[in-house]
Amino acid sequence: MSYISLYRKYRSQDFNSIVGQQHIVRTLQNAIAQDRIAHAYIFSGPRGTGKTSLARIFAKALNCKAADNGHPCTKCDICQSIASGRSIDVIEIDAASNRGIDEIRSLREQVNYMPVEGRYKVYIIDEVHMLTKEAFNALLKTLEEPPAHALFVLATTEIHKIPVTIISRCQRLDFHRIDTNQIYGHLKAICAQESITADDKTLRHIAVLSEGGMRDALSLLDQLISFKSNDIVHADLLTLIGTSGSTFFQQLVKSLLANDEVQVFSLINEVVSKGADITQFCKDLLSYLRDILMIKLTVAGAVDSTDDEKIILTELSQELTLQYLYHTIDILMKALNDSKWSNSPRIVFELAFLDIMRTKQDSPANISKNDVQPIAVATAVSAQASKSVAPAQDVKANIDNLRKKAKELKTDTNQVVENKVANSARVDNKQTIPENTTIGVDTQKKIPEDTVSVEKENLDNELDQKPVAENTIIEENNQDEVVAPAGSSLVDIKQAWTEIKNKIFAKRIAVGILIGEAEVHSVSENKLTLLFKDNYSLQRDKLLEIADNRQVLEQAIKDVVGKYFTVDALLYKELELDHPALSEGKAVDDKVSLLAKSFGGEIIK
Repeated sequence: MSYISLYRKYRSQDFNSIVGQQHIVRTLQNAIAQDRIAHAYIFSGPRGTGKTSLARIFAKALNCKAADNGHPCTKCDICQSIASGRSIDVIEIDAASNRGIDEIRSLREQVNYMPVEGRYKVYIIDEVHMLTKEAFNALLKTLEEPPAHALFVLATTEIHKIPVTIISRCQRLDFHRIDTNQIYGHLKAICAQESITADDKTLRHIAVLSEGGMRDALSLLDQLISFKSNDIVHADLLTLIGTSGSTFFQQLVKSLLANDEVQVFSLINEVVSKGADITQFCKDLLSYLRDILMIKLTVAGAVDSTDDEKIILTELSQELTLQYLYHTIDILMKALNDSKWSNSPRIVFELAFLDIMRTKQDSPANISKNDVQPIAVATAVSAQASKSVAPAQDVKANIDNLRKKAKELKTDTNQVVENKVANSARVDNKQTIPENTTIGVDTQKKIPEDTVSVEKENLDNELDQKPVAENTIIEENNQDEVVAPAGSSLVDIKQAWTEIKNKIFAKRIAVGILIGEAEVHSVSENKLTLLFKDNYSLQRDKLLEIADNRQVLEQAIKDVVGKYFTVDALLYKELELDHPALSEGKAVDDKVSLLAKSFGGEIIK
């Protein structure tokens, strides 16, 4: 008799021998015991998880004449014929090679024939997602109302490719990836039956490499036995698959962390010289870094490694920061993708390793934008808060400072003009500064030296004549002059503006895009004015004209700052002062107009 591969030799023959799919086994056994058998099932899941094997076992249990509580006997003629693929009542169809409408029409004609030996005629369609659209349409009616003796089992690894009209006519059973420990135990039992000696580390590594597929694990074990018939050790597996062990990766990661370029490239050259695939090597390194990341995030249960290896991974995780791991994995993922389109993948990966070593653990390149933004905002808030409110004992010093700034704005070019303008602009009715009033001074506005500031003159006079209450707070900042309640001042809202925009983006992206380039310009008692650049007039109009957009913004402001504001918006060109595009000519016109008004004259052009 010719040799039979391990995955075929040890294919499960009854429900008890199925590994890792107990939820499906229980469902099918209960259906048989309760005589609640559906006319069609979909078995979906990753490769090598037992879909076809369980379909055959289900067919045995349905047709076996000596079945015991839903368990096939596996010894009768029907069970034997189904196991060997000779049964005329169990038809297996490979949809990958029989995917057309003609094959489905032939199936529709055959489905009406009664079973020869058992109770049911079972159609197992493997890789059913490969059928054409026309073939699926032809199958619909038969699948919906098949004869009482017909039963369909559709197996697929890509359930998303199957039309919902097909899925809705079937009972769907999802197969899970088999647990690494279960695969390891099954491999160990097979080695014992085959009288093969293999250490636990090798078998566990095979289980990890199989990625939850029993067939992959058995195929790799079969290949390893052919490579070395007995006394198999971990080094034999590494040689066979052309990759490196955890010790090698540990050494490589430490060399990367130490920026030891010579050692890193020596290790890479060692891998290549052994004939290993550099792409596979990078995938294995990514898997190793992923395990370190899981340990760092205290998700040790997601790591398929021995206890000794987990100790090493834990030690490495303590040496690496999360930012460094994110950065390294990101670079290797990009290199892995770029290598698909390169004729020299080795160079791609070598450049990637250089990039990793050029970046130290705590450098800004390793910190994501999400990490930087809160830090920057917190720093700005702290700095603003530290200088925004002056202590009560410094009130007099601040008043002197304000008086000095106001006097510096006066012009000394012509004393007569200065007195005339000052007298014409002076306000007779002086107002007392109330307690707890915030006086804002814009220290960044640049007023021409020969222009007289009426507002500053009035302020100077008022400060000379009126006492300041004990609890008055003098606030000096770089914003426009605004009087606002505590907690909702211009400074408060500007500091919270990023949070407001983030809240809007989370609630309605379209509104977030509209205000993306907007700035907070001014705040009055119940009104907040935004400022848009001149080329953003469309966004400004959409915000103001559509009431729903404005309501979303106003509600977000209320949620963040705790007070409701109505929202208005301006363009830079609509401002009378401080527009960056104002020409010197307009400034001159303003001066001339001021002089003309002061002397009661008119401008003749």
